[in-house]
Amino acid sequence: MTSLEAVAIHGDTIGEGPAGWSFFLLTPLLSDRFNFEPAIQEALKLLLHVLNYLSMGGRDNPTADFAIPDSLSSGQVCMLEHLGERLTDLGEEATQCAKVAESSLMLGKARFDYAGEPLQVMEPLIADKVIPVWPKIGECVVQPVTDFLPSEMAEMLEDPANCLKPPWEWPEAPHKSKVMATQEEWDKIVAAGHARGLMVAVAQDEVFRDSMGNMVLNGAGGVRKVKRIGGEERVMQRFISNLIPSNEYQAHLGGGDKFLPYLGQISLFQMDDSEMMLVDSEDFCSCFNLFSLPEPWRRYMCFEKTVDGAVFGLTPGVRVFPAMAAVPMGWLNAVSVIQSVVRTLVFEGASVPEDSEVAKIKRMPTTDDLTVIYLGSYDEVRRLDAQCAEALEGKASARHLRFKKLCEEKGLPLNDAKRLVGATRGCLQGGMLDGKKGWYKLAGEKQVDLISLGMSMLTLFEWKEFEIRHFVGKATFDLFCPSWRASSMTCE
Repeated sequence: MTSLEAVAIHGDTIGEGPAGWSFFLLTPLLSDRFNFEPAIQEALKLLLHVLNYLSMGGRDNPTADFAIPDSLSSGQVCMLEHLGERLTDLGEEATQCAKVAESSLMLGKARFDYAGEPLQVMEPLIADKVIPVWPKIGECVVQPVTDFLPSEMAEMLEDPANCLKPPWEWPEAPHKSKVMATQEEWDKIVAAGHARGLMVAVAQDEVFRDSMGNMVLNGAGGVRKVKRIGGEERVMQRFISNLIPSNEYQAHLGGGDKFLPYLGQISLFQMDDSEMMLVDSEDFCSCFNLFSLPEPWRRYMCFEKTVDGAVFGLTPGVRVFPAMAAVPMGWLNAVSVIQSVVRTLVFEGASVPEDSEVAKIKRMPTTDDLTVIYLGSYDEVRRLDAQCAEALEGKASARHLRFKKLCEEKGLPLNDAKRLVGATRGCLQGGMLDGKKGWYKLAGEKQVDLISLGMSMLTLFEWKEFEIRHFVGKATFDLFCPSWRASSMTCE
């Protein structure tokens, strides 16, 4: 849309309606001037028809508003080249559109989260699906979280009372949250959690209670997760702590969450045709499970389903409450704490200049190297002269080498499968960056998913409010981050 609007301002808009449309359908200009495959040409005609329709305010002109030109203007040529390139990229995507019936079912029933992904329903926990997803024994809670926090935040976390709301703001009674698991499955999960240091035992008289003496206990469940194990993809479960009951008694701990990246800023990143981009990326293995909270927090992290003390190597026959010792993903302050931890590791531990950070509360960095930190991932985008970039392709940056060495010294495992080293193409927070072609856009598989949902809507006789809200919501998230292209900085 931005490309079309830009050329329209300079009088380069091609007439819409039958006359303007037939200009593309009946003339050989597309095939003569542009070396696009026939399928791309047909898709381009359809795309132009839609864009022209939208640029005319969503109306269908019975006659052309503009005289049909004898040749394409420079603005039209630039627009067609750009649109054709994007369609060609999409055509190379291996993911295929889902069948209309499947997309219609997804559109009519699924809800989408803030990442544009279908919300997963919480499932009963199955030990054989949960345990393989966790890090190995010896790779969990390897460092106390307070060692990597700003001093003020660390002091607040040392005593949970600092993070509680005043008693008059507490709920009248704690909410109920259940552990979705049979006792047999729960015992297996807790035993595996204890072996990894993720879970500890809390006696009944140590559990956090409200002002009326009621125990505040939490729930847990599983969410579907596809994980590659032994070379094949298997459906597993991500363990989710439902800490809504205890969260209601706590105040938000401001800190690292305000430094979360806003990738729309990358649209401001200028890149010349003589330059290339290299991406270096590191991702922690199960980041939240790597760091332990101070011991006083355990009484606030108790689950409602008890286990026999023997599971923890304690006195058999005595029931105890399992509690999370690591930073639980369902905790109110988990995001703020983990974002602060990784920022400390990057900027203080690895000596990465903080003025290179892309964050929603900061101006776009003016440096040639961008730093993007999103919870457990650290990405570096390097802008280089094309000849230098080609020489450095496949070689890690000095910053990433320092970061990797630091993590090794601290015993913090990194995910080898997600590592990028001097790559000219790679994923960056849900988008795809191509450092040679000079663009950053929505990842191809996400484009295909969005097209599938749009096609399913076109087949419906009428649209329900639910379907419209979900399609618009997903499209809004997927497209909110304007993509850029070298020199012209064209939005995708």
